[in-house]
Amino acid sequence: MGPTSFAFLNGKCSVYTVTADRKVVDIARCIPKVIADLTTPRCTTIATCGYLTSIRVGRDGQLLVLDAYRGLFQVNPITGAVRQLYSSTNAIGGRVPRYLNDMVQTPDGIIFMSDSSDRYDVANDMYIIMSGAPTGRIIALNPVTAATIEVLRDVLVYPNGLELTADGTGLLISETGRARIVLMSLLASTYKQISIFAANLPGLPGNIRRSARGTFWVGLSLVRHSGIPNSMDMFSNNPAARSRTVATVDQNTIKSYFPRYGLLVELDFIGRIIGSLHDPT
Repeated sequence: MGPTSFAFLNGKCSVYTVTADRKVVDIARCIPKVIADLTTPRCTTIATCGYLTSIRVGRDGQLLVLDAYRGLFQVNPITGAVRQLYSSTNAIGGRVPRYLNDMVQTPDGIIFMSDSSDRYDVANDMYIIMSGAPTGRIIALNPVTAATIEVLRDVLVYPNGLELTADGTGLLISETGRARIVLMSLLASTYKQISIFAANLPGLPGNIRRSARGTFWVGLSLVRHSGIPNSMDMFSNNPAARSRTVATVDQNTIKSYFPRYGLLVELDFIGRIIGSLHDPT
């Protein structure tokens, strides 16, 4: 099944991905090799089997793998040994995560994670967008002590991809529900203060990753085209219509409102679009 995230180890010698059917795969080989299968034994539903959303290389060279339903795992890229660092059964800030989406580790080892909604899971993500409610949050884990904390809540509409700024003083957050990327300060003097990094993007931002030259690549969905009416924009100022849609329309129908189009944009260090890759199919 399709890949959902990528990570590079030893430059570009090893390229890893996680798939929707819960496998960690080394795809740099001529024949891709499954490093680990994180499927829960004898599971019967997506919530119990799991759904992998993000992969990163940790500070110690181990792979960090995030499961939308089950939590955070560490995978040895050589042996495939798996260790769970955090279980979603453990509440953070008074509630258990509903939809773990992305994560990033800081130089001092803290792992930030996005929890996209307090109501809808990954299987119902379109409803998060349509509801427009700021029910997502940012949480953090100390993998050494296993301590967790709720960093930011009741501010973000569908927080999604995460990335650190090049100097490590800020956390970039793809706010899918508002078609923008915000910057959360990690400096002690301004910790958790939010500013807008890139607004009114030509689509809804998902994963964000920093390039080797200090720019940021952002994947966009539900792309907005100049001169063509967009259902998301038409709904944006009509909360009553959004509520009716969430209550009465299934996800596949909602998705059919938008043409199939893949878009990847490159942002510079102040959030300006400086490049793009398109897939109109």
